[in-house]
Amino acid sequence: MERAGPGYLHLPGWVDAEYLAQLTAEKAIRKYVKGRGAVREWVKLRERNEALDLEVYALAALHLLGPAFVRSLPELSARFARAVAASEAPGVDVPEEARSQAWRDPGLRRRSAWVRSALPPRHRW
Repeated sequence: MERAGPGYLHLPGWVDAEYLAQLTAEKAIRKYVKGRGAVREWVKLRERNEALDLEVYALAALHLLGPAFVRSLPELSARFARAVAASEAPGVDVPEEARSQAWRDPGLRRRSAWVRSALPPRHRW
């Protein structure tokens, strides 16, 4: 796609032909199944598709973290960049406490034990 819009994916400049081939390694087809009608089935076009899997996992993780996390990404990125710049400056020692503060955001709601609560009792740890 040449213009941004629905279905558009922004890619960094470092992607190569192999990465792009892996992103397009599967194709959806419609197949008729007796009793269910037309169903979508994914067909592999090539053997390797790790890039596609990782993109989908990252998107799912972003969805699970929620809109508050997505809105905080620019600020978290800026904090991380400042912490990295400070730690790389010659002769500057950044305390561990200050480095760990760059990752914290008190405005984000923490989700705890949501996976365990969804599992049957015998599978809870």
